[in-house]
Amino acid sequence: MGPLQSVLFCGCFIAGVLAGSKYDSNVYIDSIVSTVLPTNARSLGLDSVDLPSYAFIVKSTSLTNRDLHAEFHGGKLVGLVSPGLVRWGDCSAPGWQGFNVTLGCYLSLDNLHLSYVGSAKGDSVLNTNKTLSLNVVPVKSSAFIEVTSGSGGIPSLKTWLIRPLNFSVGVTKPLTLNNQRKTAFQSEIAKHSQAALLNVLLASFKEAVERSVRSVKMPKP
Repeated sequence: MGPLQSVLFCGCFIAGVLAGSKYDSNVYIDSIVSTVLPTNARSLGLDSVDLPSYAFIVKSTSLTNRDLHAEFHGGKLVGLVSPGLVRWGDCSAPGWQGFNVTLGCYLSLDNLHLSYVGSAKGDSVLNTNKTLSLNVVPVKSSAFIEVTSGSGGIPSLKTWLIRPLNFSVGVTKPLTLNNQRKTAFQSEIAKHSQAALLNVLLASFKEAVERSVRSVKMPKP
């Protein structure tokens, strides 16, 4: 290898070593979700978020059961501030998209927790009213965040996307439901939980995310 080739090789090698990597993006996102985002979320009153009440009916499927009337109120969402969102896997390396540097990452939503109190009546022919406590947690659910910035400019939120949500539903008092009615009962809870959670994540919490990414300098590509 000639002297000129050696210089070119060394120059390319150094540039490659100094180029931004997924690890730089990981550090950037971790610094946001561990410190800046909780502070901004707390300033918006997101330590504990009130959730709307809801009610639904699960239809009778035989002579041995009645229509189930369920209602839940006093809903609370916690976990946005502490323990908060965490990075899920590696982020993409910072790279050029047009004139902007952009990176993307998935954030786990599994630390969030929704709770309600309520009642259900009609799970059996006795038609007794049962007081319930409801606990709902996202499972293997995530948000996708993309941050972009002009060269040396202030970063901004490019994408904030909530991927399809899955929930684990826990009820303190067991109900006498066959498989068909149990599935319908849990589907109703998941539907209302998703609507309540998306309303927070895509509004006030998104504002906290936007504030947070603006305050931390992005890694270079």
